[in-house]
Amino acid sequence: MCGIAGLYHRDGRTASLETIEATTTATAHRGPDDRAVWGSGSVSFGHRRLSIRDLSSAGRQPMSDPSGQVTITFNGEIYNDAELRRELARDFGFIFRSTCDAETIPLAYRAWGESAFARFEGMFAFALWDPALQRLFLVHDGVGIKPLFFSDDSKTVRFASEIKGLLADPAQPRQLCPEALHRYFAMGYVGPSSTTIRGVRQVPPGSVVRFDAAGSSAARYWQPSRGAVRFRTEAEAIEAFLPFWESVVNGMMVSDVPLGVLQSGGMDSTLVTLTGARNHRLPLFTPGFSESSHDETRAAGEVAKIARLEHQAVSVDTCAGLEPTLEAVVHHLDGQVCDESAVPLYLLLQRVRQQVTVALSGDGGDEFFGGYPTYRASRIAALERLHC
Repeated sequence: MCGIAGLYHRDGRTASLETIEATTTATAHRGPDDRAVWGSGSVSFGHRRLSIRDLSSAGRQPMSDPSGQVTITFNGEIYNDAELRRELARDFGFIFRSTCDAETIPLAYRAWGESAFARFEGMFAFALWDPALQRLFLVHDGVGIKPLFFSDDSKTVRFASEIKGLLADPAQPRQLCPEALHRYFAMGYVGPSSTTIRGVRQVPPGSVVRFDAAGSSAARYWQPSRGAVRFRTEAEAIEAFLPFWESVVNGMMVSDVPLGVLQSGGMDSTLVTLTGARNHRLPLFTPGFSESSHDETRAAGEVAKIARLEHQAVSVDTCAGLEPTLEAVVHHLDGQVCDESAVPLYLLLQRVRQQVTVALSGDGGDEFFGGYPTYRASRIAALERLHC
């Protein structure tokens, strides 16, 4: 998790580095390891770094390619970085100066243009400045994992990993959006492209938003699709799935810092653990609740025994210090998500961060694998509709 920010004056005014300093300071918690700003005429970028790949200064951002033709500020991880590097070196003769995956992005853009964005496998949000085109690109990963907020008043574009970064600029309007607030209170979130602040938007998942002096445009470079593959047996499906799954998990575990797993009792994190444990000794962390219906430490402990990994149950349901914890959670969520699990997750991650820098989880996996009991009810309801 890094913090990125930037400013682009579409009317040609010089972008203030002081403003970017204030923006990155507002999100300093995202990147404790390094900080830097960069500016060129009407555009300026800032970065707060959490070092995961190449801990040396060679991984410092904002980062330009060796020719200085393209500059980026990047948050996230590119899991197929090694494959892309081999292709870029072989076909274009590019020489890499670091082992940081951020370096692949500007070189891939130089090689393939905007079509490079669809080649990236991972979770990411980045800004890219092309001085030849005088164009700013804001790019979001396929399913919208990493946050990226922006505003555009036709003269100035501002972007940041968190809304509080945008609001650190005194020139940024700050007015609540009633329609978005309605969605927030009705659903607990505001959607993939809007926010509770009028004029502040999110780059949609799998999308690129372009800005230049003439205006702005957006395009979807990736979206999920259903394939035509049909499996005759469960064994056939498993045989096709497991190599793919192992490749995905191994790609997420390329790191120069300690790794761990947020282990619940569900099949999502269990699959991550059992796959990752083949090649790594990963500590497992599980939130512990006194209310037995919420507690999954026993099931998680069984997974740890099977995988022969260290397991730590972290109590997260104490009322001591609840008010400052709640304030911290609200501060980090920026009023965009209402999720009661955020409080125990925050308490758990405070303990996890004392031991590891990167924690894998199964977030989203239960939805894909149908791991919640409520999905049985959905199946029954679908069958019922067929008979109506």
